[in-house]
Amino acid sequence: MDPGRDISDELPRLREIFVELPAWLRDDTLMRAYRATQLAIDYRPELADAERIYIEELRRMQHEIEVSLEMTGEHTPPEVSSTVDNIAFELSADRTTLEVTFDYDGMSADQEWIYRSYINDVVKKEYSTEPEPWSFQVPSGGLVLTFTEPAGFTSGDVIRTEVFVEGNLLNAGEFEIP
Repeated sequence: MDPGRDISDELPRLREIFVELPAWLRDDTLMRAYRATQLAIDYRPELADAERIYIEELRRMQHEIEVSLEMTGEHTPPEVSSTVDNIAFELSADRTTLEVTFDYDGMSADQEWIYRSYINDVVKKEYSTEPEPWSFQVPSGGLVLTFTEPAGFTSGDVIRTEVFVEGNLLNAGEFEIP
């Protein structure tokens, strides 16, 4: 609970612990940690920024382990040189379409990639893909993902989209529906 504490040295050891756990126990343990940390943020606002960083690192770890297992069969994915940057969200005026854009670099056709999207931390399968080969012919550029809700997106919902290559979580972005 020390806001000045650097947790980066602890993350590799935490990952070692979490990869040894069955998925259900890892997910349950992390969900309890998220709730406890949110309480710390609620009751000790001076810790909020540091605790949000901690939660984001744990969430990225959890999702990368899960996706890496799905894509490669291993808890830790092989390193890649590909990058994803500048994830941005744009909601249409009628609130029925959400565009998620990002820039990518270093992609190759022999790599598998996916994107996962969540609404309020729950996977939204309609806004996610299964692993598939990178089918774009250019190694660098920009991409637009389009999500549609005919009844409109709900105010207050948080949409999170993550982009993975070969099981590596390259980047994640969040957007709260106004």
